[in-house]
Amino acid sequence: MQTILYFHGFESNCQTEKFARTKAFFSAQGYELIGLNVDYTDIPPPVIDQIVAEIFSLHDVVACIGCSLGGYWANRSAVLHLVAAAIVNPALKFYHTHLKKYPGLAAYKNEATYTESNFAPRLVMLGTADEVLDYRIAKQAFPQEEVQLIEGGSHAGYDFLDEFLQAALVTVKQQ
Repeated sequence: MQTILYFHGFESNCQTEKFARTKAFFSAQGYELIGLNVDYTDIPPPVIDQIVAEIFSLHDVVACIGCSLGGYWANRSAVLHLVAAAIVNPALKFYHTHLKKYPGLAAYKNEATYTESNFAPRLVMLGTADEVLDYRIAKQAFPQEEVQLIEGGSHAGYDFLDEFLQAALVTVKQQ
């Protein structure tokens, strides 16, 4: 079965309504959804990369999806493993604003943004009312044809989750 790898956001997990709705949606479309349930401040990026590589070796992963810091990881993993990505409000250069409160994020200070194309389909959905991250940073970082703005969309994306899931499915099917 084809698998989609889900990355939750910072200070979130795979026990949320968003994960449950995403899993149910993709299951109904014939995909397995696996959630990477990690604490991003406790596990350094190279170790997360190893965990992701192990998942790719065990499953037929065709796409990565995620929101916020999970969007960063979904995009990074998709670029490194040459699969499709569908991301919401990805965290880019977030450590500058969050480092004082979360010293564990220092591990991300020198990490690349992975915004270059891997020639696989990619959807970058950005809420313009994101109350945590400035959507314009991601808008400028990704190719314009991959970016879809949601006027008034919030950071977590619950208010446009159904729209994201439909667009993500189209992106995944292009893989």
